Amino acid sequence: MKRVIGLMTIIAGVGLLLSSCSKKCSVPEGTTTGTMIVENAIVYPESGLAYGNMGGDWHIRPGHDYETKFEISLDGGKTRKKFEWVSGQYHILGNPKQAHCEVSFDKDVSLDAFANTVTYTVGVNDCESCEAVYTHENWILVDAVPAGMLVVYK
Repeated sequence: MKRVIGLMTIIAGVGLLLSSCSKKCSVPEGTTTGTMIVENAIVYPESGLAYGNMGGDWHIRPGHDYETKFEISLDGGKTRKKFEWVSGQYHILGNPKQAHCEVSFDKDVSLDAFANTVTYTVGVNDCESCEAVYTHENWILVDAVPAGMLVVYK
């Protein structure tokens, strides 16, 4: 009887393992381009930050309801601290995208003075290696967006 239970446990384990396997693929490393993005900066949102409650306003600047909800690292993640706003220095932009488990993002921020816009584009390199889909906020630190400019998300 113990052998039968042991064998059934092994068969169930193998079946579970095989059913959880998914296609294998290679996700390219994400890229970050654009002169406005602050190099080596990592933005850490406060735990439980509900981006869905932001009403589509992912341009965090002084006076924004969520301005106190972030920590920043300016050295690639070695250290981090509560973000302190210095007028006219930096802003935070988010651009939520849905993707699977294995994913990378190509991020670009461009300023078009003629059109009076700053465009934050996020390309998704998604392996679709699992069934679960997650929302990735894609927070970045950028040079302050000039007053009166419209931020466009693609």
